[in-house]
Amino acid sequence: MPRRYVTETVGRQAISAIRSGNIVEPTIISMEPGVIITSREGTYGAGSPTIVCLHFTDSGHMPVASHAPSVQRDLPQHGFTGWLAPDRLLTASGRAWFGTALVGQLVFSLYLIILYGGATLSGQMDRWNRFMPRGYVPGDGIGNAALMAHVLLAVVIMLVGATQLMPALRKRVPGLHRWMGRAYIMSLVVTSIAGLYMVWFREGSESGDPFQHVAISLNAAILMTCGVRAWQTARARDFAAHRRWALRTYMAANGVFFFRLGVFLWLVINRGPVGFDPRTFRGPFLTVLAFSVYVFVPIAILERYLRAQRATTPRTKQLTAAGLGVTTLLTAGGIVAVSLILWIPAMR
Repeated sequence: MPRRYVTETVGRQAISAIRSGNIVEPTIISMEPGVIITSREGTYGAGSPTIVCLHFTDSGHMPVASHAPSVQRDLPQHGFTGWLAPDRLLTASGRAWFGTALVGQLVFSLYLIILYGGATLSGQMDRWNRFMPRGYVPGDGIGNAALMAHVLLAVVIMLVGATQLMPALRKRVPGLHRWMGRAYIMSLVVTSIAGLYMVWFREGSESGDPFQHVAISLNAAILMTCGVRAWQTARARDFAAHRRWALRTYMAANGVFFFRLGVFLWLVINRGPVGFDPRTFRGPFLTVLAFSVYVFVPIAILERYLRAQRATTPRTKQLTAAGLGVTTLLTAGGIVAVSLILWIPAMR
């Protein structure tokens, strides 16, 4: 059986990485000398796929790469060129979703900073209860501290998490990337523990049904597990695995963000609450939504995207890109809905 890797670099960086022996997961189709691979979008940014010709040493352990532009003419193009090429289409769809989500996270972060951060700095703690029943409770020191940590660290998690995924930072300032990663993991652990305390132990946590609490708890477990694995693989210098675990961590960390998008998009579509009671925040729709966004759907979409990156058939990449396009539209709809109904008015 051939050894399998998945490339994360493009262009000359991929060739340089292979020549230096620092293999960053190229996909090796066979162990025959002169095998051809294509490098995909990843660590170093965009560009058309670069053809690399691998010549294996006698030991079969270390391939030596050379650029083989003449071979490109012999590769099947599947009838698609330019931005319609499967690899480019998949990359573009991933970027479109990430860019859309980033805009929403920036608005959400600004909302949290202005409303809750501003209330804390001004000493007007009663403003914490504007949209959260029993948000700030006089005399409940532990509960209030847990809530503040959970809410304000969410800003760090959203902004730092998105920044960590940007190739320019990893390439140009690797030291900052490492330190921000440590701060990110610590924030994840603290906010997860704070969230679990509020759900199960704080008085007044009856908002939402027990099934929603289970979904939130599972999300906290997934989040901490993925975060620790991202840290471990980075320490082991297994950067390909680190990338996958970091992406899983990012998706799990945005469960609260996705939940809000889902709720407000649903309200707009149905012109009001359907399938749940807005006073108790209980109902079948919210239960299904909680398990979907906290446990299953974001990670499933990510895994589909990662598998499509490794796929050799263009149809798999095209179908995944189409699915990401639909996901981007839904994400954008949710962002517009919650921004116009809640976030922007609350910041005025």
